[in-house]
Amino acid sequence: MAGSNLLFKVASEKEGASWWIWFLAGNVAGFGCPVLITYALREQSPHVVYAFALGAGFVLVQLAGWWFFRSPITGMQWGGLALTAAGLVMLQLGRA
Repeated sequence: MAGSNLLFKVASEKEGASWWIWFLAGNVAGFGCPVLITYALREQSPHVVYAFALGAGFVLVQLAGWWFFRSPITGMQWGGLALTAAGLVMLQLGRA
């Protein structure tokens, strides 16, 4: 999911045929997300699967945006990312 969103970010900076290529690449990458979530739901409870799919994707998109696109992140936002990551670890460690 994070990769798909990053490809859409690249597409947003392109024009013409190049925009379509990046847009289609984002959709191809995104196609696998519901398929993988369906398989994950067979093995884990929904609250853990969706927390990881959305939470980890959020953290990865923020970090990749900062790294590749030089999007600024404030100290407060770094703290929020750290808390989100810590919450994901706690979900994993606390599963029954």
